[in-house]
Amino acid sequence: MKNVYFSTPIIIAGGLISNSFGQVQLPENISIRPPIKIGFEYFKTDQAHRDISIGTVYAEQTLRIRKKPWDRISFGWNACLYYASGNSTQVDQPEPGPFSVRTGGFGISAVARLHIFDFRGGTFFADLVPGFAWFTDQFPPKGSRVNGSYRYGLGVRYRLSPGKSIEFGIRKIHISNGGGLVPSNPAYNGTGIFVSFGQRF
Repeated sequence: MKNVYFSTPIIIAGGLISNSFGQVQLPENISIRPPIKIGFEYFKTDQAHRDISIGTVYAEQTLRIRKKPWDRISFGWNACLYYASGNSTQVDQPEPGPFSVRTGGFGISAVARLHIFDFRGGTFFADLVPGFAWFTDQFPPKGSRVNGSYRYGLGVRYRLSPGKSIEFGIRKIHISNGGGLVPSNPAYNGTGIFVSFGQRF
C-alpha cells in the first residue's frame, strides 16, 4: 500500500510502532511526521458593557490526511494559557458593577480544520477550536471559574522551509458556563488575530 503522509501530528490510540525520532509508523504503512506549532492570540471584546482583552499563548498539533476524500480535513488538539484584563459591567443584574478584571487561566481544546484551497507553498483554511477553560477567578465577573469555550476563524498556513511553517489569521472567541455551573452566565465574546510558527522535529 502506498505511503500516506500527514502534514501535522495528532495523538492516536493503539497500534503505533516507533521507527525513528519524529516519525511514527502506523499499520498498513501510513506514517505521521509531527511538527508542533507555538502561537499567540489577541482578542478584544465585541460587547459594549465589557472592555476586556484576552491574550493566549498556545501549543497546537493538527493532522491532515493526504488521501482522498479526506484530504481537505485536519484534526488535532490545542492547549493554551489565558490572560484577561479590563473592566466589565453586569447589565440587568442586581450587582451591575463595574468590576475590574485581572485573571489568568488554562484551556484545552480540540481542533477541526477545513482546507478551503491550497496554493503554492501553503493553504487557506477555516477552523473551529472547541474546548474548556479554567480561570483563577470568576470569568467574566459573577460567572464561574470553569467555562466552555470555542474559537473559530479563517487563516493561512505558509511553508517557510522544509519542516518550518507560519500560520496567521482572524478568529472569534466565546467563553461561557452554559448557565449550569452558577446562577449567572455572563458570557464573553470577542474578535482577534492569531499567529503561530511550526517546527517539525
